[in-house]
Amino acid sequence: MTTGPGRKIAIVENDEILAMLWKETCRAAGYEVVGIATSFSQACRLVTGASPDVVIADFALDDGRDGLELLHRVMSEQADLATILVTGWDLAVVQDRLAYVGPGAVLAKPVMPGELLDCLATLRTGAAQEEVDAVVWAHAA
Repeated sequence: MTTGPGRKIAIVENDEILAMLWKETCRAAGYEVVGIATSFSQACRLVTGASPDVVIADFALDDGRDGLELLHRVMSEQADLATILVTGWDLAVVQDRLAYVGPGAVLAKPVMPGELLDCLATLRTGAAQEEVDAVVWAHAA
């Protein structure tokens, strides 16, 4: 069982198949998935109620709001929250907003299970931002 920081994970993804893949990937690696949300409002309730250590959020959400908006909100309420933004969008399109919100990591879709676990492991170790960036951008290339 995975222990220490980053053990409890909330998943915010409106694609049911991807959400289940990420859930099973995390659980198989010993993480506790506290829930799955598909919209901004569901995700806010999930994060408030479950107090996860990590939020993995898709950029596009069901209710027209986006994952960066969500991460900005939950990070302002829980400063030590680790975050991963996952997007199928061209990263250049969201680059300015990424700098403003500052998610812990960004993964470009399609995300392979090993990529997700590498990213979680890097965030859990409290790695320097440069190391997180190296893992993230290596997978985005």
